[in-house]
This record gives sequence, C-alpha cells and structure tokens, in this order.
Amino acid sequence: MKTPVQENDNLGKPITLVAKTSNKVQRIIAFPIIEGKQFPNAKKKSITNDLVVVYKLNGKFYSATLKKLTRLEPRNFE
Repeated sequence: MKTPVQENDNLGKPITLVAKTSNKVQRIIAFPIIEGKQFPNAKKKSITNDLVVVYKLNGKFYSATLKKLTRLEPRNFE
C-alpha cells in the first residue's frame, strides 16, 4: 500500500492513518473470530490493549498489540 494513507472523517477533515514511510504497509481485513487454538499470553495482553493479533510465521506463533484503537466510520475502499 502506498503512503501516506489518508481518509476524511465524518466532518471532511483529513486524518492520516499511516504517515509517509519506506516501510512495507499492509491492510488487514478482519474476519469473524473462529474457534481454534488458545493463546493464554494473548488473552492476558488483551486486558491492557485494544487489539491483539496472533499470527503464525515460519511455523511459530507470534502476537502483536496495539494499546489504543481509533474508531473510523466504515468505508468501501474497493
């Protein structure tokens, strides 16, 4: 995804979602939670973080957290 990534809020004011960077930026599309493997460490992290993502890379599970989420109105980017 090219940066900067910007959207307008419901008042038309631009919000920078991702600043200009040479780093790789990926868009994540959330799907409904499905039952699967339990991750007690991730569950513990969810108490103090708005978002905890568990992912598998090269056969090993990792987690990433985000302390605070900013709620945006749904938009169709297609």
